[in-house]
Amino acid sequence: MAWQRLEDGVNTEQILQRWPSQRPLLLFGGPASHFQIIALTYTERPWQELEDERLDADAYHPERADDAKALGLPFTGGYMGFISYDDYTNAKAGQSAPASRVYAIESALVINRLQQAAYVVGSSPEAGRELLSQLNSTEVQQQGWQGGEPWSWRSDFDQADYMRKVGLCLEDIRAGRFYQMNLLRFFELVSSQPSARQWLHRWWQHSGPFGAVLWQPDLQLVSCSPERFIQIQPKESTLTLRLMSQPIKGTVGVSPDPEENARRRQWLASSKKDLAELSMIVDLIRNDMYRVSQPHSVQVVDPGSIHSFQHVHHRIATLVSDLRSDLNMRDLFRALCPGGSITGAPKWEVMQAIRAYEGRDRGFMMGHAFYWD
Repeated sequence: MAWQRLEDGVNTEQILQRWPSQRPLLLFGGPASHFQIIALTYTERPWQELEDERLDADAYHPERADDAKALGLPFTGGYMGFISYDDYTNAKAGQSAPASRVYAIESALVINRLQQAAYVVGSSPEAGRELLSQLNSTEVQQQGWQGGEPWSWRSDFDQADYMRKVGLCLEDIRAGRFYQMNLLRFFELVSSQPSARQWLHRWWQHSGPFGAVLWQPDLQLVSCSPERFIQIQPKESTLTLRLMSQPIKGTVGVSPDPEENARRRQWLASSKKDLAELSMIVDLIRNDMYRVSQPHSVQVVDPGSIHSFQHVHHRIATLVSDLRSDLNMRDLFRALCPGGSITGAPKWEVMQAIRAYEGRDRGFMMGHAFYWD
């Protein structure tokens, strides 16, 4: 892999404003993230190709990883993709094969906002630079964001029906079937369909640090996620891969008033209900991590502390472990997906209840976006 630094002044928002509406887009990292990754040239690949990838620390090149780390490059080329919630829910039941998407990245733009630096990375950085030069050419006009008409939404079931299902979930909890459940209420647009540029504008305003966008002719996904489900990195000075998960339970909005904002943070820090929810999910994820980790290596390094972002405060826990050396990506996905914080506990029982109460597949809603360097 190679990387080439670009001239200063590369701005993600301006790039997105100039991005041709007819051109597919693959983007990772929201406006609050320390970095953004925009795939420039890439090809869709069979999902099995990624699943067969070995999780092998021997395959890493320490000198290249050190160089990339020094430059603040979280990605130098590899894969990007999206995992449907139902893929590994159904796989556990011996049903359908994955329908998720994976793309092999030949070149990508990586913007490090902390260092105010931008790089084109990948096996074909020249192709990426050529695309960027086209975006900056005089033929491409500065288009800006498009506001459009207000958006109107309709739920798949009304408030009364939703509260009835919440009541049934509470009965299941009292009966001991499960003790936490993530019950979704789905909405669809009933106003005119917004353009890609309107979606990008809305995403840029509201996305969390782990937001992502996939805009292809046959599939459009917009994620504003604040949560890092898992991260895998080489463990320092070893040939072991370190697995980390950071689940979120507990949220309160940021206030522009400093005193009120401090009160909200304190309220969240002292909320027994949110701490109980997070403790349940920490226990669930710890159990999932045991399936792919070396014995006695799973640790809860932070049971839950308050993290502040642009719009919200979250209570976030951190778990780490050392991965076994005999795994491939398929093993990892089957053990961990879907994530505990968007299902409930115990996971397998509550996933069956989710399917019954929601009455539909979730598809990519509550799935996972990822990159693999």
